[in-house]
Amino acid sequence: MRNIIKVSSVFILALVTVVSVVVTERNSRSPMERSLNAAGANADRTGSGSDGIEGTGTLSAVILNNTHTARYEFLACDIFDDANIALQTEYKEEFYEGGCLPDPDYMTEYTDYQAMMNDYPEVGEFISSNGNSGMTEAEYFEFLDQHLDEYTVIRHPESEYIFLRCRITNLKDAENTEYIGNLRVFAMCGDELEAVAEAGLYFDKPQNTEDGKRLMEPVVYTFKPGETIECVVGFLLTDYQQGLTGDISYFTGFEPAGLENYSQLNPAADKSFVALSDLPKGLET
Repeated sequence: MRNIIKVSSVFILALVTVVSVVVTERNSRSPMERSLNAAGANADRTGSGSDGIEGTGTLSAVILNNTHTARYEFLACDIFDDANIALQTEYKEEFYEGGCLPDPDYMTEYTDYQAMMNDYPEVGEFISSNGNSGMTEAEYFEFLDQHLDEYTVIRHPESEYIFLRCRITNLKDAENTEYIGNLRVFAMCGDELEAVAEAGLYFDKPQNTEDGKRLMEPVVYTFKPGETIECVVGFLLTDYQQGLTGDISYFTGFEPAGLENYSQLNPAADKSFVALSDLPKGLET
């Protein structure tokens, strides 16, 4: 019996040593390593995704920023039109850009460049080629001086206000200033990219305020090492940006580093982007 007890004591000591090593090793990892390990394990359980980060279930809408220093988990989404943005009460006035509610009846100057390009193919070629063909730059600006007013009106653009609730984690073992404003919403009609909106309309975790209201500044947050926040980020899309032609689908993510032309993007076929239609409504979570 004494020998059995001795063997058992050795076994328990060995087990404690193994557990201690595992815990020590796990805690010695950086926030990035721990985050990617957890996301990868979840992807193994529920389905594979981009680089083992995306899957389904609780981590079904997870991406990294371009520098892989911050992890974004998208929790919910709300979309309001002009008629409803002033009626909702979930998203508070003080967190809109400048601390003011958006005006659903605002007027703006609108130029119908698509009609202009249809009427003058050489202008369309110049715009589509980023000024490399169709006409010279001098000829283009001379054309605008003569014809711009024909295609310009003052009107209210129909708008959609998009709110994303997300959980953002600093993956660095040091303080990190994250430019959340680099996040984008992409509007797709089929395989065609219609418009891109940057984060800026709304942010409910501002670190710089005046009289309790968010200042007119980019959406930026300075994280402590390994810090996680839950926040709501807002975007504004208008019909003079996207034309509102056909069925529009929305995706969120970051523009790839070195992107030269938006025509190279297809968020619908790229797992580094998240479809907003896959997210629950924010007011229901």
